[in-house]
Amino acid sequence: MNPREIKAVIFDFDGTICDSLKVKAEAFGEVYSKYGKDISSQVIDYHNNNLGVPREIKFKYFQKEIVNESYSIEKINELSDIFSKLVVKKVIEAPFIEGAKEFLSIYHDRYDLYISSATPQKELERIINAKGISKFFMTINGSPEKKDEHIRKIMRSKNFRKEETVFIGDANQDKEAAEITGVHFIGVGMNNFSEDTLKLENLIALNDFIQSRLLS
Repeated sequence: MNPREIKAVIFDFDGTICDSLKVKAEAFGEVYSKYGKDISSQVIDYHNNNLGVPREIKFKYFQKEIVNESYSIEKINELSDIFSKLVVKKVIEAPFIEGAKEFLSIYHDRYDLYISSATPQKELERIINAKGISKFFMTINGSPEKKDEHIRKIMRSKNFRKEETVFIGDANQDKEAAEITGVHFIGVGMNNFSEDTLKLENLIALNDFIQSRLLS
C-alpha cells in the first residue's frame, strides 16, 4: 500500500461542484425583498461572507439581527421552505464549475468520492439526482449534520486516515472543517482564501494538483 495516497475526495457542492453561488445569494435577497433593497443587500452580504453555513443559522441571524422579528423554529422552517422553492430549480439548471463533471466522470473509479454540503439532505439529494451525478458519489451528506461530522463519518466508513483524505470547498468554513478533522484541504476560488492555502480557480487540473501538491 502506498503510504502517500489519496483515497477519499470529499466535495462541498455550491461553488465547488455547481456554479450556484449567485443563484443562492439572489434567492436569499428575494426572501427579504419586501423589506426593501437595503435589507436585501444586508442579507446577501451576510450570506456571501458566510458561505458553507446552514441556511437555518443564516435565517436566525437575519430575523434576530437584521429585521428584528420572530426566529422561532416554526418561522425559520417557513423561511427555509420559501427559500427552497425559489432556489431548487435554479440550482438544478445552474452550470457545473469548470472541470467538475469531467473529474467526476474520469476519476470516480480512482478515488472514493463524497459530497459534504450545508444544503438540507433531501433537497441536496434531489438536486444531485436531477443533475445526473449521484452515481459518482459513495454518499451524499447534507445538513443538519455539520461538515466536520460528515468528514468523520466518511473516514470511519472505510477507515480512511486523515492523510488519505482531502476536502475540497470554496469557503473558509470548509477549510475550518478540514482543519478540525486534520484532513487535507484544497480551496476552489482564488480570492476566497489566505495566500498559504492550497487553492485552484476551478477543477480542470484537480487530479494533477492532488498528485503534485498533496503527494509530492
